[in-house]
Amino acid sequence: NTFVDLSAYDNEIVEYSTHLTDISNNFHESRKSMLQVDTTLPVIESISHNINGRIVDFDILINELNFDSAEYYDNSEERPRWRTLCTRLRDNHCIARKTFTSGIHNLDIQVIDKAGNSIAQSFSLII
Repeated sequence: NTFVDLSAYDNEIVEYSTHLTDISNNFHESRKSMLQVDTTLPVIESISHNINGRIVDFDILINELNFDSAEYYDNSEERPRWRTLCTRLRDNHCIARKTFTSGIHNLDIQVIDKAGNSIAQSFSLII
């Protein structure tokens, strides 16, 4: 395993290869590969929602060039887990409709980009 700090190359394409040498001085060099560097966290500009009975319509404004997904985690569930809200944006908006049980729901909204960078925001709903 190795670590290379590529933060100085954020939003740029870098070319890389690896060179390995063993104790007998045998070596192998990999082919050159291209990599898009993304060290910038996604930005949740706003979260709005509309409650109609048990149905909640979400509209999340997200600023992220390499968007992967938006998810929610309902801390009020008996066995909470991450659930997908959307996997694509329309004009930087994640639009989703979800159904909840009656009661208070403490939600975490998480946005993840293709490089694995993520950010979360919390809020509560009363259904």
